[in-house]
Amino acid sequence: MKKTMIVGAVALLASVLGTSAARAQDAPVQKPISIKVGGYFPQDGDARKIGDTWLHVGGDYAFGKTDTESPLLKLGYLDYVGKEKDGVRGQYVGLGIGVRAYANRATNSTVSPFYGAGVGVYFEQAKGGGETKNKTGVGLKASAGMELNQGAFVEVGYTYLPEKIEGTDLSGFTADLGYRF
Repeated sequence: MKKTMIVGAVALLASVLGTSAARAQDAPVQKPISIKVGGYFPQDGDARKIGDTWLHVGGDYAFGKTDTESPLLKLGYLDYVGKEKDGVRGQYVGLGIGVRAYANRATNSTVSPFYGAGVGVYFEQAKGGGETKNKTGVGLKASAGMELNQGAFVEVGYTYLPEKIEGTDLSGFTADLGYRF
């Protein structure tokens, strides 16, 4: 089931990215760079032994949008999550591609709800007791939020990581504040 979900997500993102590539040209993106920082809340009990809240830092670059009326932004992203406590450390770095869509961008309102999805390669690591364990695998993410016209935004999301380190699942929820420029 996990492989089917991952293959389906990759196929969906590829089709979305590919359909806009088939059009003549993507429209330019205003404020293509996003940075965000906030909390990560692992769902697995073993991961929460390190702490209920971990640091989450991320960024993305929107390299094209489908049109100006109802834009679907294509982007590349980089995420970092980590926490250390009593000599035990858990962390991951995710690098991937995704899309972000706005619910009311064409109306020029002061607040724009958005949602997005992505698929990427995730490098997971656990350290403790003199040992370091590493895993690399494909992961999925989904997000939703509200953006102000000035560039500030708030975002919540979920990252699904099917690879486990010694039975510990690093999948979890995020809550971030960010800025686009």
